Amino acid sequence: MTRSEKSKFLNQAKSELECVRFQIKTDLDGSPERIQELAELGASTPADRLTYDSLRQMEIVKRNNLEQLYPSPYFHKCEVKFETDDQPREILFGKFPFLDANIYSWVSPAATIRFESPGDFSYKVDRGRIQRGKLLKKDQYLIVDGKIIFLATEEISRARELVHQEYFSTRKTGFVLPEIVAQMEKAQDEVIRAGHSGPLVITGPAGSGKTTLALHRIAYLLQAPDTAAMFAPEEVIVFVQDEGTKNYFSRLLPDLGINNVKISTFGEWALDILDLDDYQFKNRFWEETGCLVKESSGDLYEQGKLAALGDQPVVCQKNIYATLKSAYGKYFNDDLKKILAEQEKRKIFDRLDLTLLLQSRKASQGRLAVVKEYYHVKKNGEMEKKQRTIELKYKLMVIDEFQNYLPQQLEIFDWCLDNLTRSSLYVGDLRQRIQLGTIKGWQQLPVKISERRLINIDKVYRNTKEILGYIKGIGYQVEIPKQLKNGPAVEEKILNLAQELSFIEEKLSGLGDFSVGIIAKNKNYLEKFQNKFGSRKNVSILTMSEVQGVEFDTVFIVGVDREQLVYSGEIIGELAREKKKIISDLLYIALTRAMTKMYIMGKDKLSEFFGDIVV
Repeated sequence: MTRSEKSKFLNQAKSELECVRFQIKTDLDGSPERIQELAELGASTPADRLTYDSLRQMEIVKRNNLEQLYPSPYFHKCEVKFETDDQPREILFGKFPFLDANIYSWVSPAATIRFESPGDFSYKVDRGRIQRGKLLKKDQYLIVDGKIIFLATEEISRARELVHQEYFSTRKTGFVLPEIVAQMEKAQDEVIRAGHSGPLVITGPAGSGKTTLALHRIAYLLQAPDTAAMFAPEEVIVFVQDEGTKNYFSRLLPDLGINNVKISTFGEWALDILDLDDYQFKNRFWEETGCLVKESSGDLYEQGKLAALGDQPVVCQKNIYATLKSAYGKYFNDDLKKILAEQEKRKIFDRLDLTLLLQSRKASQGRLAVVKEYYHVKKNGEMEKKQRTIELKYKLMVIDEFQNYLPQQLEIFDWCLDNLTRSSLYVGDLRQRIQLGTIKGWQQLPVKISERRLINIDKVYRNTKEILGYIKGIGYQVEIPKQLKNGPAVEEKILNLAQELSFIEEKLSGLGDFSVGIIAKNKNYLEKFQNKFGSRKNVSILTMSEVQGVEFDTVFIVGVDREQLVYSGEIIGELAREKKKIISDLLYIALTRAMTKMYIMGKDKLSEFFGDIVV
C-alpha cells in the first residue's frame, strides 16, 4: 500500500470502530431501564419470579461485559465465505460476544479462524461437525480506550502488511490487563483449547507469559460452548503463593468474564478446612514475625519437619500442637523444641505443619471435608439454619508456581479433584524454587503428565536484551530472543546502606510514576528503605522470596553481600545442595523482575562472586 492508501484504510477502520462503539454505548444506555423493568416484573408476578430473576441476572452480566468491551471492542476482523453461504460475511472477534455488532467471543469455535492464513479453513463445531469455508481477508487490531494502536491486514491476493502502529505501554495508568488475546499466537491458542480432561502443565522462564496464558485457559474452560456446563465457577479453585498474587488474579479474571472462582493461598485454604480460624499462617514464621532465629537454625527446623512428613501420619489429638509435637519429637533437639514452643505461643502454623495436619485428617476420616451452612424451610414456612459436612471436590484446580509446593501438598490437592473431570493445571518453572523440600522434577507430581500436555513456553517478553545479557553473563542459562527490545545497561555499584538510600532517592526523582521495585534477600535489611520510600505508591519494597510473579519498570537490588548469598549453614548433604539451589533461584527471580532498568548494589559486586552461588 502507498502512504495515501494506508491513510484511507486507517480512516475507514476508525469509522467502523466508532460505529461499533456507538452500538455498544446505545445498548449500555438502555440497560438500567431493562434491569429495573425485569426487577419489577419479578416482584409483581411471584409465580414467574425465578424466570425474571434469571433474565435480570443475564442482563447484568451482559452489561458488565459490554462495559469492558466498549474500550476495546474487537481485535480481529475476518471476511469469510462459509461453504453454506452465497455471499461473504464479516465477523469480528473480541473478549465478549455482542451479536448486534457481529462480534463473537474469542472462546467460540469460529475464533480459531483468526490464526489461519487467507485461504481454505475448517474447524470443529457442535458434536464434532466440521465447518468449512474460505478466509478472504483478515485485519488485526490493538484497540485501547477506543483508539487504534496497531492495525495490520492481509488477504489472499496480498501478503500481511502493517497499516498503522503507535508506541504502546502496558504500564499506562489504569491499564490492568494487556490485550494478550489480541496478540496471542496460534500455538498459545491451541494450549488454551486443549482437551479439558486430565492434567496440563504450562512451564517457562520468568517473563514468558505462562501465568497470563493460564488465566485464559481458565476463562476458556468456563466459557467455551463445549466445556462451560462442566465447570461452574464455584467448583473451581486457583492456588496462589501470596495475597499480592491473589489480588492480581482477582482483578484479571473478571476482566475475562470470570467471577466467583475461589482464589486462595495454601495456608488460607488449609486453615479453613481444619477449622483453625484463631490461628495464623506463615511460611517461615521466624522471618516474618521478627523472631531472633538464625537462618541456619530455621533451615534445621524445616529439615526436622520434612523428615516427619516422610513418616506415617500421626493420630490427631484434641490439642492440635500436641499432634505436631508427637510428629516432630524425635527429629527436634531442645533448641528446635523451643522454636516450636514460640510458634505455639504466637498461634502460628507453617506450610509443613498444615500439610502434616491435613494428612492426619485424611488418614483418620478417609476424606477432606468442610462444614457448609444452608437454610431449611420448615412445614410452617419458617427458615431454619442448618449445617452439613461436604467432601471437598473441585472440577478444575489450578496450581500457580507449582514448583514451590511439597510433593505431599500436591498429593493433597489431587485427593480433592473431581473424578469425572480430573482437570488440573500446573503453572510454574522448576528453575524458580524458593522453598526447601518442594518438588524437583515431573516424576514427583501426583499424576503422570503426557508429553503432549507438557507445554514449554520459551519466549521471554518481559526483559530487555541488556538485562538478559547480564543474567547470562554471570552464569545463568538463559535464552535471549532476537525480538526483545533494547534498553540501558545493568549497573553494578559498591555502596553501603546510607549510599544506597541516597542513590535510590536521586534516581526516583527522574522515574515519574513508573513502577519501581526495591529488593533484598533479607527482610530486616529493607526496614530503612521501607521507612524512606514505603509511602510512595509506585514503589514496592520486597524480599527476593516475595517478588515471584511481579514485575517493575526499574529494579534496585540492594544489600548484595557475599556472606549472605553464599550458603554456609549447618544443614548437610542433599538438603544443603537444595538450599544452595534455592539461593541461586531466588537471585534469578530477583534479577528477572526488571522490564527496563536494573541497578545492583551492596558491599560486594555480584558478578565477582556469582560462581560461588550458582548450582
